[in-house]
Amino acid sequence: MKIPKRTLKGPPRPSLSELTRMCLESLEKNELATAKQHCAQVLVIEPRNLIGRLLSARIEYRSGHLDSARNQLMSLCQEYPDCVEVWNDLCVVLMGNGDYQGLKQTLAPALNTTNHSPVLAEFYVDSLLKLQESQTAIDYFDKHPHLLQSSSSLKLQWT
Repeated sequence: MKIPKRTLKGPPRPSLSELTRMCLESLEKNELATAKQHCAQVLVIEPRNLIGRLLSARIEYRSGHLDSARNQLMSLCQEYPDCVEVWNDLCVVLMGNGDYQGLKQTLAPALNTTNHSPVLAEFYVDSLLKLQESQTAIDYFDKHPHLLQSSSSLKLQWT
């Protein structure tokens, strides 16, 4: 006698991409608790997911948990040293916290790793100007004049 297999089917679960989309939509609406739930679901499915971890740090930052956001992003920067988006988010956290010295020290080596990304160069120059290190900013532009052609924001900082 053959016994039929039984399957327990619950409601369909959203996919990883759907959960990521829902998390982003919740963040756009500033629904942080909902965004956090969706992000947690992403990380349950795939704990090492870069986007999920990046979104987690963004939620922490937007929730006012600056140390947690900074720590998560520092960890991601070590794992993904050439990922400009991760560095960008770390810059936002450091700049938002007024840690211009930390930003300058963090970005100096990251600029080499990311081939002097214009986005990161802008943060770097901005931190130098906030620290009143205009000569260092001038020297940086002298070494990397191509940045002035690639970014209108950097052109404005230069003038």
